[in-house]
Amino acid sequence: MSSTAPSAEQEPTPVLIVWTKTQSVCVQCNATKRKLDEAGIPYVTHSLEENPAQTEAFKNQGFASAPIVISATETWSGFCPDLLNREIKTWREAQLVSA
Repeated sequence: MSSTAPSAEQEPTPVLIVWTKTQSVCVQCNATKRKLDEAGIPYVTHSLEENPAQTEAFKNQGFASAPIVISATETWSGFCPDLLNREIKTWREAQLVSA
């Protein structure tokens, strides 16, 4: 088995996972993604509609609105600028340390 070193053009590792509504307009989902895009923070999105079992699991955990954002330390639902700002700040600080 061989391994290759990551190239400089390789996609950055996502910092956040954002579960969104994709088949309907979700103002909070769009605001969350826009804030992350503006900050340049890498994230990955998944569709709640296309994953009914995961959607049900989130509901069982008490998450009732989209988006549902998962970070390394916590999970929340809805557009939460304070939590996003904290994640952005942490990510930027980590980028400075690794540079």
